[in-house]
Amino acid sequence: RHFIKECARLNSILPMVNLLSNANIARDIKTHTGVDIPAYTRIHCSLSDANHDPNEFTLPEEFNPRRSAEEMRKIMTWNGAE
Repeated sequence: RHFIKECARLNSILPMVNLLSNANIARDIKTHTGVDIPAYTRIHCSLSDANHDPNEFTLPEEFNPRRSAEEMRKIMTWNGAE
């Protein structure tokens, strides 16, 4: 399971996704970035950038299927499913 998620983290099928925010997403964005967006705002998200963020992943350019459970929870996939 971690092997597949780590493969998806390093080589995203889709480099960018678009989504429509809801109240929970808007709150999370405010919490993590300080940016206040209204609910139901269209958001463009770079999965490649998010999954290679050195602030979120230890050695983000290295393949490591033994990443901590905390890091594995941060991996973003194209549909959010595992």
